[in-house]
Amino acid sequence: MLPEGPGEINHMKKYLLKKKRALKIVEILSAGNGSPDFSIIHRREENVNKYELTVILRINESLESNREKVKAILQKNGANVVSEDVWGNRRLAYMLDGQNDGNYTLMNIEAPPEAIQKITGEFRLNGDILRHLFVRVPAARTA
Repeated sequence: MLPEGPGEINHMKKYLLKKKRALKIVEILSAGNGSPDFSIIHRREENVNKYELTVILRINESLESNREKVKAILQKNGANVVSEDVWGNRRLAYMLDGQNDGNYTLMNIEAPPEAIQKITGEFRLNGDILRHLFVRVPAARTA
């Protein structure tokens, strides 16, 4: 059932905001006059969760390009980087792949749950990513 007027659109927005999962509208086809034609609408529902991603990168001359590769992997698999906080170089608690130091980066991302497995697989293949950790951020509860 598709909305037909402004009142129904606002009602639908309120309804969608109350739902636990996010909806992404893939395509809205416009009529000739530029207003949306709600008789032809395609939607794809995706569960999008919020995650904190901590990445420890190998310290070398291509550190910035490695950080960009991490972002590219995330975007390729449908994740959206909300914020990025570079913690810088830190001493590791124990040696990882012959490294005593690593460059830490914390990212807040939004991604579908099935994308996390794909991202993890690609991170494991990249030798410049020493460690990574995804932590799902629980949805904020309102009273």
